[in-house]
Amino acid sequence: MSRTDSHELMRRLAAARPAHLDPVLPVPAATRAAELSRAMAAPEAPASVAAAPVPPRRTLRRPYAWGGGLLAGATAVTLLIVSATSGSGPAEPPDHWELDAVAPRAGDAADSALLAAAHTAATQDVVQDGRYWRVYYEMWQQLAARDTGEKYGIAGGARETHSTDTETGEFCGSGQNFPFAPASADDREAWEKDGSPNPVSVTIDLATAVPRVFKVGPGDRMPLWADDDVMGSFVKVWPRAGSPTLKPTHEAPFLLGGRGLGLEQLNALPTDPEALRDELLTGYTGKAKAAPGSRETFLFDAARTLLLDVPVSGEVQAAAFRMLAGLEGVTVIDDVTDVAGRKGTAVTLATPGENGGTLQDRLIFDKATARGLTADTVVIVPAGDYADYKAGAIISAESVEKSEWTDSKMPRPCPVPMP
Repeated sequence: MSRTDSHELMRRLAAARPAHLDPVLPVPAATRAAELSRAMAAPEAPASVAAAPVPPRRTLRRPYAWGGGLLAGATAVTLLIVSATSGSGPAEPPDHWELDAVAPRAGDAADSALLAAAHTAATQDVVQDGRYWRVYYEMWQQLAARDTGEKYGIAGGARETHSTDTETGEFCGSGQNFPFAPASADDREAWEKDGSPNPVSVTIDLATAVPRVFKVGPGDRMPLWADDDVMGSFVKVWPRAGSPTLKPTHEAPFLLGGRGLGLEQLNALPTDPEALRDELLTGYTGKAKAAPGSRETFLFDAARTLLLDVPVSGEVQAAAFRMLAGLEGVTVIDDVTDVAGRKGTAVTLATPGENGGTLQDRLIFDKATARGLTADTVVIVPAGDYADYKAGAIISAESVEKSEWTDSKMPRPCPVPMP
């Protein structure tokens, strides 16, 4: 998405925003009361979804959504508009936003871990026994507070359910938001030392490889849950490095490797790692080639999609693990805790920031089952665009609680239909 396109998109979104969400206009008491009533209502979550790290929730409002996950690997730029309403007090923050202090493994050690995961994945096939492919996600984003004496992060996100009708190709999404709050106990302590500002001034001009915030209320500030006097809106975009802008269609609702695919095409993916790599690289075109180290990043992201988002066989997932083992720069970290508090093994790939600094993309999987758990991005060297973050900060994460085939119908009308 070019800067010109972004500005035009922002202009249209601003024009479409309801007047009561304009951050510079006074909010009538009746409107505020109605919004707070809706925000404080706790929608019933699916029984299979774990308890949210942040108790209060708001209703997710989103004009666009992409099948295959908010961070659908190397396939899409996801736009999320959130109305920043308020609550009765600071929400309890998640307590696992730090990179485990475990040295990465490389070479044969990394190869052996991934080849073992491939062997396990090949035995974990899931047979299609329903019409709908459904994935339950938790999405997180961390923003860095700026102009402060001590670095700290502000984290928030959403719980989402994505459903795809494999007979019609129709996509439907729904969810609830987690309000922004200090990202950890240490971040909260630093926030309080800073005078407990609310809203918090945050860094928004980030490189395209990390979540980019085009607008955060008036004056580049992020309202926290505690502020009863702040209402505004912000736009978040989650691009993957080297990703083209792509939308799903009814004929090709699943996004993978820069292409939209139908279920038959997913079922026909190669189970040989070299053949799978070559098949995925057919989508490696145009803007996908622009980023540094883009080929490895492209294939790494495509593997994350295969292991987290789309319905493929255990043999294809095994091929994805074997393909990862052959990528230059891939390492493995044992005993990692993901943003949902689950232990796993992380396969990682470091990527340089456009203006300095280093990031680490990770895929965390369950060693016992080879099931994909979480895709996240961590700041390794906080310089350049990432100078305001702490080393080890998880700046974006897509956590999959559950994926399944089901005959349980999608909601009508769909809260977030396919564009």
